[in-house]
Amino acid sequence: MTTTAETLNSDINNLSDGVNRSVVNIQDANVELDAIRSTAENMIGATVKLGVKTADTKYIIEVQKIAKKIQTAIENGIIKGEVTKEDMFDQAYRIIPGTNPTQVETRYNTFLDRILPPIQEPVLEFSDRVVFCATIDINGYLSTHNDKFSHPRRPNDVAWNTAHCRNRRIFDDRVGLNAAHSGHVPLSMPGPEKGAGKTLGSPRLILHRDV
Repeated sequence: MTTTAETLNSDINNLSDGVNRSVVNIQDANVELDAIRSTAENMIGATVKLGVKTADTKYIIEVQKIAKKIQTAIENGIIKGEVTKEDMFDQAYRIIPGTNPTQVETRYNTFLDRILPPIQEPVLEFSDRVVFCATIDINGYLSTHNDKFSHPRRPNDVAWNTAHCRNRRIFDDRVGLNAAHSGHVPLSMPGPEKGAGKTLGSPRLILHRDV
């Protein structure tokens, strides 16, 4: 019995060591993939700056137009006293009680809820390849999403809420933060969004390009 127990214990230790090595290998692979993605993004950004037309060019031009419209709408709102500069830079995210996934609110939510839909919603008709058009802050906070992703939440239904209540959420994964911190050519080539198979309402893993 002792020999059997020792053998079993050895097998368990070997299995544990193998799992630990696999975890390290996966982490190393993720680091390398991130480096490859960053290089690809930089190359595409350089291509766009050089004026080379690609399959993404029409989307980039459209996004730049939309960004300008949003900038103008916010500036006009500040001039008219509908919102203040301080409000627009509010990062004191306040958790909305009972939300799962967690939703938060800021002082500018009501203002953006009024000005963004007339600008963002028409973009969904630009191409059947456009899944969503949304505006986020520097931390990946998405105040006002498209109507189809801004439904009232359902109590005790996390899966449904994750897919259909995407407004008032902070998307601080690599994709969200890359978009938030992009101060030049608005183009990235992400892998799948974290949890994309669920968050976009599909049981499949969804690969998408953010522009």
